[in-house]
Amino acid sequence: RLAPRRFQLYPWDRFAEQCRVAEILARDTDVPVPPVYGHELDPAVLGAPFVVLGRVGGDVPGDIPPYHMQGFMLEMAPAARARVWDAGLVAMAGIHRLDPRRLGLGFAGQPEYGPVGAAQQLAAYERHLEFFAVDDAARGVVGDALAWLHDHPPAERHPVGLVWGDARLGNMIFQGGRVVAVLDWEMVSLGQPETDLGWFLHLDRHLSEGVGLTRLPGLPDRAATVARYAELLGRPMADMDYYLLLASLRHTLLAARVTRLIREHRLLPPEHVPPIDRFAAELLVRVLDETRRGVAAGADHSGAH
Repeated sequence: RLAPRRFQLYPWDRFAEQCRVAEILARDTDVPVPPVYGHELDPAVLGAPFVVLGRVGGDVPGDIPPYHMQGFMLEMAPAARARVWDAGLVAMAGIHRLDPRRLGLGFAGQPEYGPVGAAQQLAAYERHLEFFAVDDAARGVVGDALAWLHDHPPAERHPVGLVWGDARLGNMIFQGGRVVAVLDWEMVSLGQPETDLGWFLHLDRHLSEGVGLTRLPGLPDRAATVARYAELLGRPMADMDYYLLLASLRHTLLAARVTRLIREHRLLPPEHVPPIDRFAAELLVRVLDETRRGVAAGADHSGAH
C-alpha cells in the first residue's frame, strides 16, 4: 500500500505511525491484522512511502454501495447478520483491551494538539477546518457541534488505550462470520474506547439512514450495542452522547474533503458525484439535535435514545 500523495485526505502525514502500529500489533498481540512484511519511508524507491502486507481472503462489508444495499450481508438471515456485528465488536474490544504503554504504542497520539484523549482529537480537526472546507450550508452546524463538544467535555476516568480510529465493519475482513483481519490505521490515536464505539455506530447509521436506506434487519440497535460493548470491556460506556456527536462532526469534515477531492480531480463525471458531504452534514444536524435533547432531558449518556 502506497502512502497517499495526490489525494491527501488528512492535513497531516502519519504514514510511519500507521505502519509501526500495524507491525507491533502483528508481532506482539492477538489482534487479527494482516502480516506486515515491512515498510519503506524513502519515496525514491516507488515514488511514495509504502508498506507491504500479506493478502487476507474473505468478505468485506462495502461502503459504495453500502452493505445495507448490496453484498454478502444482504443474503444472510437476520441472526447471521447479528453474529457478524458481534464479531466486529469482539475484534474491536481486543484492540481496546491492549496496554499501549506495555506495547510501546505511546507514539500513536498527536500531542501537538494537546493532552491525550477526546480534546486532542477534537483539536486536531478543529485547527484544520479550512483544509476540510465544508460548504457554506454546513458551516453553521459544524460550529454549533464544536461549541457543544467544548461545553460538555467527557470525564475520561479510565486508563488511556489504543484508539483504532476508523473503526467500522468496512475495515474488517470476515470469513464465515469471524473477523480475520482489521485494517486501516490512518486515524489511530490514544484515548477512550468510546471514541471507536461512537465511530462504529455512526458510520453504520450514515451508511443506512444517512444515505436514505433501511438498515438491515437483525443488526443490534445502538442501546444493545452499547450494552454489549460494556459487557466486553467489563465497564459501563460513558458519555456516549459526546462520542457520537464527535464521530458525526469528524465524518462531516472528512466527507466534505472526500467530495471536494472527487470533484477537483474529476474522479467521476460531475453529475455522478454522490453528495456524501450533504448526507453527512444533514445527519450531523439530526445528531446534534438528539444530543441537545438528551442532555436537556437529563439523559444518562448510556447511548440509548
